[in-house]
Amino acid sequence: TTILIIIIAYLSTNMTIKFQITIMIIIILSLISFYLTPSNFLEINKVNLWSSPEEGYTFWKVYSIFFPAVTGILAGASLSGDLKNPRENIPKGTLWAIGITFIIYVSLAVMFAFTSTREELLTNTTIIIDKARIPALVIAGIMGATISSAIGSILSAPRVLQAMAEDKIIPFSNFFSNKSKSGEPRNAIVFTGLIVIITLILGKLNSIATIITMFFLITYGMLNIIVFIEEYLDLITYRPSIKVPKYISLFGAIACFSTMFLINNIFSIIALISIIVIYIYLLKKEKRLMDTDIRSGIIHALAEKSSQLAKNIEKTKVVWTPNVLIVGDHEYFKNCIDKDRRILVDIFGGKKTNIFMFDFNEKKDDKIVNDLKNYFPEFNIIPYGCSLNSSLEFGTETVLTILDSILYKPNILFINLCDNKKEKIEKWNNIIKITKHHKLGIVIYKKYDLSNKEKVENNNYNMEDNNINLWLRDRTPNKHLAILLSIMIVESKLNKQDKLQLNLITVEEKEEDFDKGEEFLNSLIEEARLPSSTTKRVIIGNFKEALEKAPPAKFNIFGLNSYKIDDIIFKISDIVKTDVLFMKDSGQEDAFI
Repeated sequence: TTILIIIIAYLSTNMTIKFQITIMIIIILSLISFYLTPSNFLEINKVNLWSSPEEGYTFWKVYSIFFPAVTGILAGASLSGDLKNPRENIPKGTLWAIGITFIIYVSLAVMFAFTSTREELLTNTTIIIDKARIPALVIAGIMGATISSAIGSILSAPRVLQAMAEDKIIPFSNFFSNKSKSGEPRNAIVFTGLIVIITLILGKLNSIATIITMFFLITYGMLNIIVFIEEYLDLITYRPSIKVPKYISLFGAIACFSTMFLINNIFSIIALISIIVIYIYLLKKEKRLMDTDIRSGIIHALAEKSSQLAKNIEKTKVVWTPNVLIVGDHEYFKNCIDKDRRILVDIFGGKKTNIFMFDFNEKKDDKIVNDLKNYFPEFNIIPYGCSLNSSLEFGTETVLTILDSILYKPNILFINLCDNKKEKIEKWNNIIKITKHHKLGIVIYKKYDLSNKEKVENNNYNMEDNNINLWLRDRTPNKHLAILLSIMIVESKLNKQDKLQLNLITVEEKEEDFDKGEEFLNSLIEEARLPSSTTKRVIIGNFKEALEKAPPAKFNIFGLNSYKIDDIIFKISDIVKTDVLFMKDSGQEDAFI
């Protein structure tokens, strides 16, 4: 019978659907035959509309076996490509099918309760035939209903398979996507038919029905979740023909996933794992099926909803993360950021940092910024390119004013002092004054350049050294940003191979203050919860002498005393003979929280 159905579906969908109409007429006649059961109703006191299940058959086990019998009502959705008006036909057809099926199934159960004893129902598997007015019609109806279900599966499943193959998201897509001249997915039909035949040969249809039920429940559960989320987010793009109250869809989702585990824990876990594996496979395919999909739409909508909630809650220092602003013209990005891009990774690569890059040029040219975006896969680069006839200072003020309104706005200004010309320093100082009003921290990087001869002769200079020297003085108010970024540098996964070590340094002018300096460093390590590998060093002397005694390091980190770049930065770089970083707190950070 199965092979015959497969052949009919292979030859023509229209022929199969016409055959379904004949079956539907037979089923209607068989139901009438049963409803016209001779008047041998039980005495009213023997009628049992609610009874405990037979031993070995729990409610949920029976439910799982029965469930696939109800899923045929959605067969029309799988035939959407063959419907003249699927937008109208599918909702109407599905709802009518649900309503009529519900009435028939419940009325049959009630009829059995009034016409049959419990013993008859448990022992006589042909009781509906025995009780019918015309038994032959019921036999034809049972056979017709079974064949109808088989036809529904043979028609719908290959079309789903063929549709997925067209989108190139399954193996052997070219084979399964083929259609005949009449539009029949014949390769998919043959493959589906083979699976059906193998399943029938294996037997154990009750167990197979339970497994199938799991996948139906996952599908319905996910559909309900999607409807609930879209209803909850009140998306303007979500305008269904039939509006469902959101809490009905939420209840439906909870009911689906709960029912899975009530039926069978093991099958539920297997089904969920299978779905997750398929989902991961599809993600790796990186196949974009439409201009947008439900997943991306929901994620963005949820993010927007979350940002609206976050705006009403003051952001605390507990959730501080670096959001770095870099401004400059084409020449600055090319010479200073592109050339020294490793320093950005060293400093900010410890977390998923947002980098706001604003390229101000006389002519708009996004190429350099987009190139930088490719250079820094470690970061979430937010590139902006704009042409401004005005100064860089005015452009920075404009940008910061605009960004003040966004949730995750920049909180650090990064400056690479690749050019120490007086006019450039004045320009940076003007920009620093602007960022002060917008509560941005400052990170200034100065590269130390030496000739190859000097590098060989000077033992203190070693870019391969794994020390990070952090210089702090007792009672300094400007230490939080330096501490936080130092920890990020040392603990960065990107720097793990370098095995960087944080070296904490303080300076005391008098020998008798050595213990006080050590006490300060010990308390700092404890309060700031610095890495366990952190070392400490107290250097005796004035600051200039201490700099000359600085231990070898990859670079040295200092606090910036004022919102200004002055000669001391260049002098310190020359004295310690390493790259240096100067940092100024914004007041939004807290290393001890």
